[in-house]
Amino acid sequence: MIITGINGSIRRGNCRLALERFLEGAREEGAKTQLIDLGELSLDTCQGVCHEHCHPLDDEGQLLPGGWHRCTRRDDGAAVLDQMVRSDGIVLASPVLFGNVSARLKTLMERSNALSSFAQDENRSFLKNKWGAALAVGGARHAGQEITLQSIVNYFMVLQMHPVGLGEYQAPLGLSLLGDDVGSVLEDAWTDYEIKEASALTYLRAYGRKLGRLCREADQS
Repeated sequence: MIITGINGSIRRGNCRLALERFLEGAREEGAKTQLIDLGELSLDTCQGVCHEHCHPLDDEGQLLPGGWHRCTRRDDGAAVLDQMVRSDGIVLASPVLFGNVSARLKTLMERSNALSSFAQDENRSFLKNKWGAALAVGGARHAGQEITLQSIVNYFMVLQMHPVGLGEYQAPLGLSLLGDDVGSVLEDAWTDYEIKEASALTYLRAYGRKLGRLCREADQS
């Protein structure tokens, strides 16, 4: 059972800290985890020619054997996509930049076009039925976290994944976090309906446990 966290920030800051705590929760449920920092990788933009190069078809328009065919860009993108295909669950974290996901994460989303089949009469993603969780960190409480989370959830749905929210904590799209200075995200705290108060650390670990539990149960079924 593998859960991969992907940091959409260009630095090792609050998004990475949030992912580390999330993945701690996932490991409590028995998952093996990996954390990828997109800011430290070479990731070029999508060329939009997957139907010609990433998914070669035979004369009858059927996908050639061997699963998904590696993106032809000569950078680190194909290795990230390979890891996503090997994973049972994926958690994406993005800083809120101009009210939406970061450019690095958006580039990965576009490169994921290579994970969709182009064979005739086949509507299939190579991430189909995997579980996906979303984290958004903004420098202010209402800086666009919900829009960022929705963009990530939409991405999961396009790839036929199962988006996972933390509904029991009033977070159906994922976790909206507040963090300005590096490290401050773990001090984020809020009150739900004046009933209970918890820190981001509590929510993140609970969210990670939920994704780990869902992946484990799916693997056992």
